[in-house]
Amino acid sequence: MNTCKLKQLLLFLGACAFQGLYSADNHHFYRASNFFYSVQEPRLEKQWLTSLDAYLARGNTCIGWNSCVQKTNVLNIYGPTNMQLLGSGLPGLNMTNPVDIALLNLTLLPAREGFGQYLFCGHFSITEANIIFSQNMQYGFFWQFHVPVRRLQISDVSYTDLSPRDDVFPNINTPAWQTFLNLFPQFLVQYNINLGPSKSSGVGDVSWLGGWSYTFEETSYLDYMDICLRSGVLIPTGKKVNPDNVFELPTGYNGHTGVPLMADVAVGMWEWFTIGAHGGAIIFMQACNDIRLKTDIAQNGWIKLPRVRAETRPGIIWDGVIYIKADHWVSGLSFTMGYTVAKKQEDHIEVCPSDCFDQCIVQSDSMLLPWTMHTLNFLGEYDFCNAMNGWGIRLGIFYNMVVAGKRVFDTGMPGCSAGIDISWVF
Repeated sequence: MNTCKLKQLLLFLGACAFQGLYSADNHHFYRASNFFYSVQEPRLEKQWLTSLDAYLARGNTCIGWNSCVQKTNVLNIYGPTNMQLLGSGLPGLNMTNPVDIALLNLTLLPAREGFGQYLFCGHFSITEANIIFSQNMQYGFFWQFHVPVRRLQISDVSYTDLSPRDDVFPNINTPAWQTFLNLFPQFLVQYNINLGPSKSSGVGDVSWLGGWSYTFEETSYLDYMDICLRSGVLIPTGKKVNPDNVFELPTGYNGHTGVPLMADVAVGMWEWFTIGAHGGAIIFMQACNDIRLKTDIAQNGWIKLPRVRAETRPGIIWDGVIYIKADHWVSGLSFTMGYTVAKKQEDHIEVCPSDCFDQCIVQSDSMLLPWTMHTLNFLGEYDFCNAMNGWGIRLGIFYNMVVAGKRVFDTGMPGCSAGIDISWVF
């Protein structure tokens, strides 16, 4: 291959990678993005190669990034929760019920910064395992099976009343607000709202991928150049959230089927150095879910009252990765440093007109807005493979660190990995 054609091909593949032809069940707003050797690097083009990789990590935090890219508590990334307007536009209010009367009276008061708003705080922790099985076929084709398992927990939940304590009306001592505060326990019971700690455990969304890889070795200045394309299906095997549990998180993508698309390119030189890029996307299908809706354009935060069954479609998740690798730098020891950008577009909700909800108000929920996460990935791995054997074991450690974001948790993830490669062709 001449130098000109090689440069053209390299530019084309790099553009494909960054414009987003990965994702599988990897990117979530509540923890740093993973870097998986077996998914985000081009697959080795070797017939009938079998690989099994396992990753285990744990993280916890009470810090997140809000919509202004400022650090705050994890339960405040969407801003304070407006309690004053929970009854605004709410259908079916019963004017003989003390709780409903209190909700209505609050909506009649003038708006004021901080009045009738709660600032929630909490602590988040996660334990996560990922298992990836890869099997090569012939002519560069292969398939992969990815199973994530997670335990998610929100604990130490508390809230602060932000209502002003001065003498300007309305304030924290306004009778309508004090009446609501006194009835708050009955309010939670009447609308089936649980503000306590939450736990979610189980399998995430399983992915089945098919791919093709190719290695260019006849180059003048490089050791090799690898390309890899993948696609498949993300199966909604994860646990859905219960909309009555305000702070509960899904173990996957909340019941939505997805189509992952991925492209990878890597260039090797000097017999030990690799630079690579990866790009991907998940396109989600529409699904019917039980959710809670906002009923006033000025409502904000975690708490919403009416519970309905509606068509929901998550926004596309895009990701881009660039990394450098010292491959078998000393004996079987390799080091990788990567930079990952993940972005999820806005979610969409379609309500039935007969439900008497305004589509524009429903869609204005800040919890549906896009999120962005920037992650630094550090990995070290030792390959015990012997060229004389048909198999080899790999052991590694890693740390994924969130460095910036928008509407995401700042959860760093330290962990370890183990893998085995078996070649069935000698």
